Amino acid sequence: MNPPAQTKLPRRTSIAQVILASRERLAALLLDADNPHFQTEVIMLAAQLQSACSRNRNVALAMTLLAQDTQYATRHAVDVAVVVELALRRLGQNESERRSVIAAALTMNIGMQTLHEQLDQQSGPLTAEQRQTMQSHPLVSMDELRGRGVSDTVWLNCVLQHHETPDGRGYPNKLKGDKLRFEARLLGLADRYCALLSKRAWRAAKSVDSALAQSISPLSAGVDDKLDRLFMETLGFYPPGSVVQLYSGEIGVVKRPGEHELVPVVQALFDAHMQPLPAPVERLNGPPDGGILNVFETEFLQVPIVPASIWGDDAYLPEPQPTQEQE
Repeated sequence: MNPPAQTKLPRRTSIAQVILASRERLAALLLDADNPHFQTEVIMLAAQLQSACSRNRNVALAMTLLAQDTQYATRHAVDVAVVVELALRRLGQNESERRSVIAAALTMNIGMQTLHEQLDQQSGPLTAEQRQTMQSHPLVSMDELRGRGVSDTVWLNCVLQHHETPDGRGYPNKLKGDKLRFEARLLGLADRYCALLSKRAWRAAKSVDSALAQSISPLSAGVDDKLDRLFMETLGFYPPGSVVQLYSGEIGVVKRPGEHELVPVVQALFDAHMQPLPAPVERLNGPPDGGILNVFETEFLQVPIVPASIWGDDAYLPEPQPTQEQE
């Protein structure tokens, strides 16, 4: 059995609910090509995500790992927005500056929505036509945003450049070095990282340590040392929501950073034999008992995690209502 779900309703909308509602609202916005208030509504959505990250960054990050059962395209965009918001905040950018980049994260793939839906179900390699769509989507997305009334140059340039890399191997314009916005490079890095955390039709999801290592590898896309360091400091080696095994054998979920980057605070949920503990236990200490021995992809547990049992009201999610077929 799982740890008990929270039954008392929180006093206000939880951060977990805000994240899921943002995904749903974004899906509707991207489909509504005739919305005259598109730019304003995306900015409002970006502001809501910034507020959620301010209230509890740990829950906002955990949702990228523990709430993956919604449509990939908009889930991915919101996840990237959360990571970018936290990184730019750590860098010291003000809220208004960050908001344009968050808006770019939310809309960076607006020019390839159909392809995203195809790839969700496709197990084989990209066709030549799909590859061409992929290569051109930053430019197509920027043009689409302009057509919907977006005039913010930071927003537009970040969308256009989010697949460019400092070594000139990116697309669509093979820009190099200082011709790239730092925020666009951060957006591209968060895009790769969050994509690796998601299960797709053609591959399994990566664990957080593998996704981080692959994202910042010099072989991946020419990421620079400053960006690598910012990204690692923002997420940590074990971000909240990571499924880990402690040296004691217990298995649980990272709750928040600890005093040392390699020893986060873990909510132990299962013993070494994968039997549920009588009650979740917060583990603060390092080796030999509390240190991280293994990191797993989220699906390793094969049971749903109840976020509220780990983070309380901020992670509250209503229990799904049974359908007529289930009743």
